[in-house]
Amino acid sequence: MWPGGCDNAGLEDSLRDQVRKWKLQPAVANLIAVQINALVTFKFNATQDQAKALPTLSDFEVRKLAAYTAAPSFPRDTPGELKAVIIKISLDETGKLTGAGPASEMPKDVFLAVYQAVAQWRFHPYVVNGKAQYVRGTLRFPSVNGPLGCRVGGVLLCSG
Repeated sequence: MWPGGCDNAGLEDSLRDQVRKWKLQPAVANLIAVQINALVTFKFNATQDQAKALPTLSDFEVRKLAAYTAAPSFPRDTPGELKAVIIKISLDETGKLTGAGPASEMPKDVFLAVYQAVAQWRFHPYVVNGKAQYVRGTLRFPSVNGPLGCRVGGVLLCSG
């Protein structure tokens, strides 16, 4: 069993370990053992203790943690009205990217272009009082018509 689509990648290993401990009775139909494929979901009811909430970093703060960056190469047909692309990211205590998603509605291929670039980034851990912490943050990328370094189909169109 492999948990998939978990919105917290850090939980996947612990979920997998718990499911491996399950003892299931064999599935039988007409006295014959059969294989069953099924989707299992887990619902978590949790409240957030604001005192223990993860730090949320701004674009500027996330970029200060970046040791290596790569610029996105936007698709040629990126909508002209799309001036910037903003994504949400999560970094673990080592600075590893553990999740990314669009912060607002955008074409899937535009998000994928940004994600492919951010997946190459390397981050320093976020440290508070000498202790590395898991963090969330946002990153803003100018789009094709944005004011900063922009690429379309691998061609640099502008610089800032």
